[in-house]
Amino acid sequence: MSNVYLVFSYYGKPDLRSLLSFYLSRTTTYFFEVLILFFGISLLGLHPFFVKILATIIVVILNYFFSKFLIFKKK
Repeated sequence: MSNVYLVFSYYGKPDLRSLLSFYLSRTTTYFFEVLILFFGISLLGLHPFFVKILATIIVVILNYFFSKFLIFKKK
């Protein structure tokens, strides 16, 4: 959790709530990525490489916003 200090300027004490929120958000974005891959490759028939690139970009943005505004928000 040391990255949180540098990236989000979060100096609150890491607690169980923030830890669970962090893992829940990462699990949520993982399943979101799986859905994007499934729909893009299996249902739409798009090239897997480009679907993976798009899914990765979306997941990175979502992870940032979850961390910035929900998990490590300033108190």
